[in-house]
Amino acid sequence: MKYEQEFYFDLIENLSIGIYKIEIYPQKKVILANKRFFHIFDFTTKSSILEKNITSLSLEKRQENLLNKIIDPNNYFETESKILKSNQKFIWVQIIKKIIKKGNKTYIEGIIKDITEKKESQKNLKISQSRINSLAKVKDEFITLASHGLRTPLTAIRGYSSMLLESDSLHQEDKKQIQIIAHSAEKLSKMISRMIDLSQLETLHQTKTERVSLNNLVEKIKNNFLNLAKQKNVTMEKIVSNHSNIILKTEAEKLQKILEILLENAISFNSSSGKVKIKINQKSSFIKISIEDEGEGIAKKYHQTIFQKFSRSSDLLNTKNTSLSLALCKELVQYLGGKIWMENAPQKGSIFIFTLPI
Repeated sequence: MKYEQEFYFDLIENLSIGIYKIEIYPQKKVILANKRFFHIFDFTTKSSILEKNITSLSLEKRQENLLNKIIDPNNYFETESKILKSNQKFIWVQIIKKIIKKGNKTYIEGIIKDITEKKESQKNLKISQSRINSLAKVKDEFITLASHGLRTPLTAIRGYSSMLLESDSLHQEDKKQIQIIAHSAEKLSKMISRMIDLSQLETLHQTKTERVSLNNLVEKIKNNFLNLAKQKNVTMEKIVSNHSNIILKTEAEKLQKILEILLENAISFNSSSGKVKIKINQKSSFIKISIEDEGEGIAKKYHQTIFQKFSRSSDLLNTKNTSLSLALCKELVQYLGGKIWMENAPQKGSIFIFTLPI
């Protein structure tokens, strides 16, 4: 028993947090405290404090203020305080206490802990976050300025390319070369738009939530891509199961962007005379939409990385897809509370599937 008492006494005495028991009524005196308690208060010896009336002690103002915070029964039972030490350096302490009544006596028991390192870490974290935010702002400004700076010459390139292609004075071989320039300028223009979209996604804000007729929205987007589908000799088919008219309460602008990206990719990377199937299926708690093409498809090992920003692989290079648009898609779907993934089509091609909560 004696050994156990000594063990627990040594354990409490050498803890890294201060432990105390102070009588506050009818007298005010420190009944029990360990080394850490005295160290935080800068008390030199225990005998000068223990079992002595607090009001009769010769305390420095800083010691008196801290002790009053501990013994004040009306003070918060968990609080943090900044105190000045004898070496004229400030430290932060956390005070946790409770009131105990035994007979006609009232005590306050608790702990006091040095949390200076924690506070410094929080301060450094705030500084780091502030720097990150500043760098993100600079990056966004750079992308915006660079993008707008590139758009002006691109507009000129696309405009003059279109004029030259309509000219009758050029040889057919020259027109082929100009067609390559026009096509490349169009792709670069789309990439710039995606970069701007991606930079804005990092500070996504909510747009108007409204009731959207999914059938009508898909039909509208299909009509917008009729010319592209005609150029690629691709047909589009919409398949709706379970319900003829599905109404979804969501942010229509973001949903439209998702569908536009997936449909444009399905048409652009499809095989000649291929088909695009848009399937809509309503479940009990979510809507499932899939867009299937008959293109070359993507190897299964790239099904996850294709949704990463600026992801590229040897397989993806064949389709010249930077995957910026798919990264944007993923961000938008997740923002709306859904999931997105891809699978290989039964015969050939790819199926991009996403769900949204009802």
